[in-house]
Amino acid sequence: MAADLIEEHGLAKNVTVCRATGAMCIRGAIMVADGRSDEVPYWFPMFISREATEADRAVACYLGVEGGWGVPDWNNHPDRSKEEVVAAMRAAAEA
Repeated sequence: MAADLIEEHGLAKNVTVCRATGAMCIRGAIMVADGRSDEVPYWFPMFISREATEADRAVACYLGVEGGWGVPDWNNHPDRSKEEVVAAMRAAAEA
């Protein structure tokens, strides 16, 4: 599960996957859980499987944000904690 990846490797902001630490943002974790490489740029439409696209939409819906930059903007907020992100991802998956 994508939330487990963030819990294990840490939360990244303003980058999908931090190569130095392995930390991931929400979309980076969804991308890696979907089997995608961390080489894909942050802005690239990375969701190729229906499951990954649905996971991203579920998080956006749970957070009440628009698609596009809504999820990254929420993830990247300076006060956002790893625990908040993991909890939101798990709640969205269960909704």
